[in-house]
Amino acid sequence: MTHKFLLAAAALAFATTAQAAFPVYAPIGTPSATPNVFVSTGTGPVTAYFAGFSAGLDSRIGLSVNGAAPAFFGLLNKTSAIGESLMLGTVNVGDTLEFVLKVGTSGPLYSTTAAANAEGLNHAWSTAYAGGDFGVPAGVFVAFEDLPKLGDLDYNDHRFVFTFPGVAGVPEPATWAMLIAGFGMVGFAARRRKGLASVSA
Repeated sequence: MTHKFLLAAAALAFATTAQAAFPVYAPIGTPSATPNVFVSTGTGPVTAYFAGFSAGLDSRIGLSVNGAAPAFFGLLNKTSAIGESLMLGTVNVGDTLEFVLKVGTSGPLYSTTAAANAEGLNHAWSTAYAGGDFGVPAGVFVAFEDLPKLGDLDYNDHRFVFTFPGVAGVPEPATWAMLIAGFGMVGFAARRRKGLASVSA
């Protein structure tokens, strides 16, 4: 029995480890054609989760809402742990989001929107992320190229997962209301069951 339990535990640990895999940019050497358009469909927080880096340069991430300059930059790549999170701000329905990478202490800045970059080049690649690595939830995975003219085009220099209203894993306000109502009903049912048990005893 003990051996079976240990084998099952080992299999579970292996499955969990094997499941952990951040997305990887496939056509290395080719500029990303991802449009990277992010629009909030609700009101709520925007959170960044650090997903690693392979660059030699320092960098931090910020959030631009409706074209405004980011209020601040955080999650320094060389000191942040994978899975570490930072709330970048709160957005409303219809807000357009750009994620901005600040390289070094004074720039350059590279946006997920190619047209916002000085060169007009796409310095970011994004894709849906199902969650599971280092406790990072489902969201949108974004990886940056941090060198002028796109460097080596592997989109692996600085990596993040972002959650915001409308992206996978972030409940809409109506969903939150249903969840809260559901918890209330469960609590009511449990309390009623306890009361009935007391009466029958």
